[in-house]
Amino acid sequence: MPKEKIEEETYSLIFKSLKHPLRRKILRMLVGKQLGFSEILGILSIDSGHLSYHIENLGDLVRHSENGKYE
Repeated sequence: MPKEKIEEETYSLIFKSLKHPLRRKILRMLVGKQLGFSEILGILSIDSGHLSYHIENLGDLVRHSENGKYE
């Protein structure tokens, strides 16, 4: 696959992931620290289904660590 095609797909994925302001807020919250699902819920004051949807849409930009927290 040509390098330009890979780069375009990568950029498209990143821009799609960062499209919603809530996803950008989640990423800013996780800079340099780990937070559990319920901690993120408490900070954002949203329902769990909404949070699950946005974490899923962040894809590889967020990692679920072995201790059960997001980073």
